[in-house]
Amino acid sequence: MKNVLLLKKKTAPRPVALSYGQITCRTKDRWFVLADDGRVIGVQKADGCLLTPEIHDRVLLAEGDGDDGFILNVLVKNGSRSAVVIPGAGVITTVTGDLSLQADTIAVSAKERASFAAPEVSFAGVTARVSFLAFSFLSDTLEVQIRKAATVIDSLDTVCGRLTERLKTSFRWIENFEQTRAGRISTIVKERFAVRARHTSLLAEEEVKIDGKKIHLG
Repeated sequence: MKNVLLLKKKTAPRPVALSYGQITCRTKDRWFVLADDGRVIGVQKADGCLLTPEIHDRVLLAEGDGDDGFILNVLVKNGSRSAVVIPGAGVITTVTGDLSLQADTIAVSAKERASFAAPEVSFAGVTARVSFLAFSFLSDTLEVQIRKAATVIDSLDTVCGRLTERLKTSFRWIENFEQTRAGRISTIVKERFAVRARHTSLLAEEEVKIDGKKIHLG
């Protein structure tokens, strides 16, 4: 036979071995683990290991051929702080039931945008602080109940289709100037109406009417 091909026998891959170890150091995307048998192994973090391994953490390793090694799980944390990292975009979903986050302090931060969407959203607490560079509020109806409020505004522009106010007592201090422009103005006072000024001018283009049981001038 002139044409003879020698087929190289394929060696079976080494089965995956599980072992324990302790992290000694890490680079950007690689961890170096001191295994229980004394070897120092450079491994990656498996995507399923959401808890980020840190120095001196005890971990579970899976070793294959060559450098194919992964940290499967963090067994014992060395410190009290833990970080859960999801590679890429992630979604946490509960098919049925509720999802609760409980901690002494919860901080939510996003590089671009954070949004909350639900048919009903509730916020409850003892104190609240809201700080925005720009704020836009849109709502079909608004109901506000406040026992005491203090507002400091540099400039305020309000456009309303209708405004109704019911007050027990009202006090206004205007330092400089106040102007009202209206098509018609009607003022109804049950008892006494008083106007005091250093100079008073009442001008009408057509008619001025003063009616009362007693009129005192001067």
